[in-house]
Amino acid sequence: MTSPKRIVKRNKSRTYLEGDKPYFKLAKKVFPFLVRQAIANGQAITYSALAEEVGKHHRNMAKVLGTIGEAINLLNTEIKNAKIPPIQGLVVNKKTQLPGKGFDGWYGSLNLNNDHFTPREKHGILKEKISTYPKWDWVLEQFGLDPLSLDIDGIREEISHIRFGGGEKEPHRLFKEAIAKNPHLLHLKVDSVEIEKLLLSGDRIDIFFKYGNMSIGVEVKPSTSGEGDVIRGIFQCVKYKCIIEAEQMAEGLTPNSKVILALQSSLPSKKSIQIKNILGIEVIENININSSV
Repeated sequence: MTSPKRIVKRNKSRTYLEGDKPYFKLAKKVFPFLVRQAIANGQAITYSALAEEVGKHHRNMAKVLGTIGEAINLLNTEIKNAKIPPIQGLVVNKKTQLPGKGFDGWYGSLNLNNDHFTPREKHGILKEKISTYPKWDWVLEQFGLDPLSLDIDGIREEISHIRFGGGEKEPHRLFKEAIAKNPHLLHLKVDSVEIEKLLLSGDRIDIFFKYGNMSIGVEVKPSTSGEGDVIRGIFQCVKYKCIIEAEQMAEGLTPNSKVILALQSSLPSKKSIQIKNILGIEVIENININSSV
């Protein structure tokens, strides 16, 4: 995208994201991650997931996100018709999937700070405005920042070496069966379970739980899985969610699902963490099936 000429003069005493306090430096580090999420269709990211990516405790995020909001306000004031939405609203509480109370005042910049909208409706409108804003690269440029990059071709090469077929390996079978019998390992309440459920696409998902009108798919990766296989599992979760919800719509039901990637070990790299956050996939790590005995 061709960007307008950068307007920030770096020798000014007051610039948008610069100061002596540590939170200014952290805000500059955090901002490109938020732009990444904005470009990824406004995918929300939890406070803890963002803190993990930048190597800080999640309690440090509130001040940092407020600083980013103030920086955007300054840029909007100085650039006529910039109309940059408050991108920090993409950072949400893991339980509520909404920004913290400290964000409420920022809805006023979008004329949403009234009783006509529920909190979830306001956040939905905010995400749409963030995801459709066309000049995030330009905004980064104003702050003297570069966009994040991901070596997709390198990841594709890594996945190309995975051997498919040849039957199910024992570690995968044992891990899958343990989770199917013990959904509490994924912090789930369920009504029913089916292993290797056949989807209408012809795919088979490792575990398929039902809880009320919600369908919960689980893709499992044992500790023997390499980085390429784990990243492949993240993308499998994206596919399975689309297929499950397509089936629900075909049945005349309201789409209501989630798909989890269950790992016996940790996410193996920053790349896998980044992809998980970009795509908004729930990953549960370090699952100890021995604790289910």
